[in-house]
Amino acid sequence: MPDTDRAELISLFSDDIFDPPGDITNRERMMLTYRRMAYINGRLAASMPLLHHPDLLRDLLELSAMVDPPLFHVLFLHHCLATGAVLDYTADLPGQGDGFGTILLTELGLGNTNGGGDLHTRVVYDPAEDDFVLTTPSPDATKFPPNVGLDGVAKWGVLGARLIVAGADCGAFGFLVQIRDENGPRPGVHIKPLPPTSLLPVDYACVQFDHVRLPRRQWLRDSASISADGIFHDAHDGLTRMLRAASLGRFAWGANCVGLAGAARASVAVTIPHAYHRLSTSRSGDVVPVIHFRNQQRLLLTALAAALAATALARSTSAECWRLPAANDGPPALTPAFMRTASVTKVAVDLLAERAASRARASCGALGFFSVNHLIDYEGLALAYKSAGGDNQMTLLNSAWTMAQDIDYEAPASKPAGQAGVGRLDELDSLIGLLRDRERLLHQHLQERMRAGAADPFTAWNAQIALAQELAEAHLARLTAEAFAAWADRETDSKLHPHLRRLCELLILEEIADHSGWYLVENLLGPADVTSLPDLLDSRCDQLFPHLRELVSLLDVPLEILRAPLATDDYMAAFTPAP
Repeated sequence: MPDTDRAELISLFSDDIFDPPGDITNRERMMLTYRRMAYINGRLAASMPLLHHPDLLRDLLELSAMVDPPLFHVLFLHHCLATGAVLDYTADLPGQGDGFGTILLTELGLGNTNGGGDLHTRVVYDPAEDDFVLTTPSPDATKFPPNVGLDGVAKWGVLGARLIVAGADCGAFGFLVQIRDENGPRPGVHIKPLPPTSLLPVDYACVQFDHVRLPRRQWLRDSASISADGIFHDAHDGLTRMLRAASLGRFAWGANCVGLAGAARASVAVTIPHAYHRLSTSRSGDVVPVIHFRNQQRLLLTALAAALAATALARSTSAECWRLPAANDGPPALTPAFMRTASVTKVAVDLLAERAASRARASCGALGFFSVNHLIDYEGLALAYKSAGGDNQMTLLNSAWTMAQDIDYEAPASKPAGQAGVGRLDELDSLIGLLRDRERLLHQHLQERMRAGAADPFTAWNAQIALAQELAEAHLARLTAEAFAAWADRETDSKLHPHLRRLCELLILEEIADHSGWYLVENLLGPADVTSLPDLLDSRCDQLFPHLRELVSLLDVPLEILRAPLATDDYMAAFTPAP
């Protein structure tokens, strides 16, 4: 399918291999995930590698996250992270017979080590054989938790390790490693499957290596080389090498954003139609659809706003995250500004997706709990990615550090003279201006406290971690609002344009309401403004509610491939016993 479009992908997901599996064991469920992946890869073989077709890749990841979140997870690991690492270094990809790709970077005792600075796994060059020997030197260097624990499924991986040549540490590099074939782990590879988890269940494991031989061609060497007489040379210094290794994270961030945005949209697309079918008794005794209750309207409209904002962010980021180097250039040494923006965008999309999914699930009551409707799985995907793809809190703190140091960062400009003071809450531009004010002032406060703190950098920073996280979260809120507003203004349907802007206003008003005390103290809002916020939120919902069905079309979710009972007119038929 070399020219596959979205309609053809939707048809692909209509195959009965994606029907709900019924009562199966954990192992059978994981095997089904890989059978589904093999089916997709077989149908798309002519388009491989998919990173050369970013629009197709985006649609595939969105739809897979909607249909089966664990399938999305293993697809992105193979097609984005593992394949991206190989293509970054213009190396040859393993063949289809080598199985599915994954990544082995994080180490059990050292947390997430994408940058390579703290890796303990060692690969030692052997000049006698002109190859490498891979070893796990200690328990804390155990690779954790790659998806390689399932017997009968071949796996290869890109492994991060420290290269040792002639006894000298030459820095962190990637290596291609065959982990297991259909008959079991390869010689010298020791795998301990992890216990089953209900949150994004795949075949997680811990892995150690005992003198595994790796030929030269499996070294993702970039510009480095080892001469015939065993002398290591690298055109890049240690810092540049670390930045180039860290750039691998962009493949994950782009994919995470796309999948999370897809899951967020699906959660809302399933629940809004259901709210028109689900009945409840009002205080007056009338039986009415639950969508007529204001609490339901608020839940679903704010979930819709979050899902669309997540999509705007994801689509503004993924293409650049998946950019590949020109031939023989090696991976791009991306700027700190891009890396910061891409990493925090993943955090922003994750938080928005969790908000959309949790509110959509809450609107359905007990029915939202069952996986057949996917809502709990969409929420589980967002919860899993609080840690997967980079820990959210660490990402925010790392971002705040670069911002505090003014590393490729400039705080939003202050208001022109004569315009300082209380902002208006009835205009989108003014609302975005309040978000910019918050980011600018928090940046200023953090720098002032850092300068006034202890001389020891760790102590000074450690004392301000709470403020640093506030700054990073304010940065997220501003980026989200700007991306959503820009997307709304590109919407060509003139009927929907004003409603999209109101959804953006709804999102921002919630953010401002959460920090209303801070805005009051900083004299950016007055007491009357703060007390008006609940009414303003209700007013936006009242303006948007008559257009809710039209706005659902923007979610672009093919409900038929979800096979979710709540997405049908007669959802009760799926749950009631046959006579």
